[in-house]
Amino acid sequence: MKYFSVLSLLYEFLKTYPITVGLVVLLNCFHYLRTIIIPKNISKITLATTNSSIDINKLIIVTMVQVVILLIGMSLYEFADVRLHEAIQDFHLSKFFHSLFDNREKSLHKPITPSVYSNIVSYTNGINDLSSSFFLIFPLLVTIAGLLHFIYQHDFKCFIISGIVIGISFGYLIYCGKKIKDYALIYNKKKDELIDMNDDINNNIINVLSFDQRSSEKKNITQKIKEYLHYFRIYNLFKILFLESFSLTSTMLLIFVLFMFYKKMLIGTLSKGVFAESIVIFISFMISTLIKDMNNISRLFYKYGKTKNCLNSINRYYVKDPDILKRTFSVNNDNFIDIQNISYSIEGNQILKNLSLGINNNEFTCIQGKIGSGKSSLINIIFGIRYLDDGHIIINNNDINSTTTETWKKQFHYCSQHPVLFNRSVSDNIFYGDSHNIDKLYDIANKLNIKDLIDKLIKKENFVGSGGYKLSGGERQVISILRIALQPKPIIILDEPTASLDKFHKIIVCKIIEYIKNTHQVCILGVSHDIDLINSADRIITLEHGKIVRDVINNKNIKKL
Repeated sequence: MKYFSVLSLLYEFLKTYPITVGLVVLLNCFHYLRTIIIPKNISKITLATTNSSIDINKLIIVTMVQVVILLIGMSLYEFADVRLHEAIQDFHLSKFFHSLFDNREKSLHKPITPSVYSNIVSYTNGINDLSSSFFLIFPLLVTIAGLLHFIYQHDFKCFIISGIVIGISFGYLIYCGKKIKDYALIYNKKKDELIDMNDDINNNIINVLSFDQRSSEKKNITQKIKEYLHYFRIYNLFKILFLESFSLTSTMLLIFVLFMFYKKMLIGTLSKGVFAESIVIFISFMISTLIKDMNNISRLFYKYGKTKNCLNSINRYYVKDPDILKRTFSVNNDNFIDIQNISYSIEGNQILKNLSLGINNNEFTCIQGKIGSGKSSLINIIFGIRYLDDGHIIINNNDINSTTTETWKKQFHYCSQHPVLFNRSVSDNIFYGDSHNIDKLYDIANKLNIKDLIDKLIKKENFVGSGGYKLSGGERQVISILRIALQPKPIIILDEPTASLDKFHKIIVCKIIEYIKNTHQVCILGVSHDIDLINSADRIITLEHGKIVRDVINNKNIKKL
């Protein structure tokens, strides 16, 4: 919502507040009918005059003036509120953190970024909503109550009190403006420090946050992020208070002018009926305003639920106990991954509830189920990019809740439906700089009878483009699976690796997965709907509504479950 002409703005809020406008018209008509039906010696309620006769033209004019002034007040309030949210967006963290986290051509550890980034954005959104909701209601109620009391009692003391409230609002406006200036300097300084540090590590903050960097670097950059978030929060808080103070002050003054104009210029004398009418109008306006703010507050609880994940996500990059990094995972033959009564929910929707599962080593376990059954959530929780509401995930007596993220992820290879390659040659993407593996690569190619395809890929010496967009989806997936075959880790997670692949590349990917399973002592955990990949699994688990409904050993002849 940008700038509007006066007429279009009034029209928009005429549609937004039809009940309030309708009440103005109906109450005036009610006064008109009561004046006609009830003799004036019984009723003291009059609309615009103490005379027994009613001027219809004056009735229409009074009603129109009330509606227009009321809509102008609402428009001013709403316009200031819109400008507030536009100002918030101008200083939003998303652009800054997007430039830091989403460097597609250089980031080698993409799976870490979504959780950290989305939770940081949710954290700041929650603070913005909290400030704009709670700092709006109380001053407006106090001032309106003071003004109404002044008009009803004809008491200039109340007028003075209301004036003091407005004066305090102006003073608060100036105070917040000064604080904005002070904290803006700190905010920009912290931001510049973070950007300078980011430049020092080759514009790739995620490498510092990932598992292959020194803990001192990681702790330093994490501390900078937390300081930045702290000052960003304070800066936004005072900026919001400044804009809300401006909005409140303008609204208060307009309400005061409305009542004075309404009383002295149109009515002349204030009856109880007119006072009751004004009360009803402003109550309806306040209800419509409070409903909007309560909606913001309800969304706030959800966003602050994510804030906990944000802080956990950041704190997991701290090395609180140096001994944690010395822990290693030994391989057991049974129940290499032990899932104990885990629960997980999103936006109040229960995805997994009290799920328990033991996953063996040296086995390919495939999970299937309908969309929304909890397959991907389970995989993401095991991998460490989603956090449990309750329960434990243990790998050889090491609990995910007491292990740092970087240590946990050292044990995983993750292959998604859309693998991300960095903008280098195919060889660089396969070998990760270790060209000694070329003999091992061709040994795999000969055993699987895919030497022609490997030759074709290796000959592509040009860079593959950001994310590997110059290659087909099948070629990117083959490269991703070959990486795992050359440098296997104890746990391999496959998230729909054959989805959207043509039949040729799907067969090759399945062959390489079969080779990994038969050659290395690894635990393979996959999610898939593809019958070819499911048939290559040793164990097939079916999820439905977050619960295991089927757990079978594959007899290699399964065609449909």
